[in-house]
Amino acid sequence: MGAQPPARTIGQIPFDDAFPGGSVGFAHDLHLDDRLTLAAVADLADRLPRRSVIADSAAQPLLSPQSGPPRGALERPGDVIRDLQNANAWLTLLNVEDDPGMAELMNTYLDQLASGLSARRGKRVKMRKRVAFVFVSSPNSVTPIHFDIEHSLLMQVSGCKTVSIGRWESDAARRHEFDRYWDNSHGRIENLQPEEAEYTMTPGRAVYIPPGTPHWVHNGPDISLSVTLTYFTAGTLRRR
Repeated sequence: MGAQPPARTIGQIPFDDAFPGGSVGFAHDLHLDDRLTLAAVADLADRLPRRSVIADSAAQPLLSPQSGPPRGALERPGDVIRDLQNANAWLTLLNVEDDPGMAELMNTYLDQLASGLSARRGKRVKMRKRVAFVFVSSPNSVTPIHFDIEHSLLMQVSGCKTVSIGRWESDAARRHEFDRYWDNSHGRIENLQPEEAEYTMTPGRAVYIPPGTPHWVHNGPDISLSVTLTYFTAGTLRRR
């Protein structure tokens, strides 16, 4: 059997246009970046404003349609991250691009994506409202089914997880959940949607998730650390 071809990079993702409609896997090298060790992320969590950290139990049901945990509940979130093996928790660090090092990381990758998109479209693609998040979680944690309104690039740094990509079972279901989003569901979905694709995420692997796409996550037996880079386009801002 011949060698497998190398995975495409973020700048090589074959989007058909600037508002792609399907998920796609790609490769990255964030797992080699010293700014994204578990210790460095714990220190980052302690530097961020308390409202920039969301924490919850790792033992989540797959369907959890309420809006989720409050921001800023932890006094020292870094201590939880340092003990994630035993903490039975997952944490989201919001707007980490406020940190200069993380802003550099985010822009380096999104600039590569923008260049690739522009080359395929023959015109410059403008990304609006770039935002970066870091997710850390204890072994075997679950992220309930939800959707986001931005273009999202989920990039695995350490540990492993399975990302399931769904599709709306009907247009009525999609409209219902988007109405709930603006009523503060924050994208948490009331009913499990049909699964369309599954991605096994290991360090150096990533998946692009289009806006408004149902998805959910099961972590493996180790601590997981991933980064999500998001952006809007003129089209997503109009839809918003």
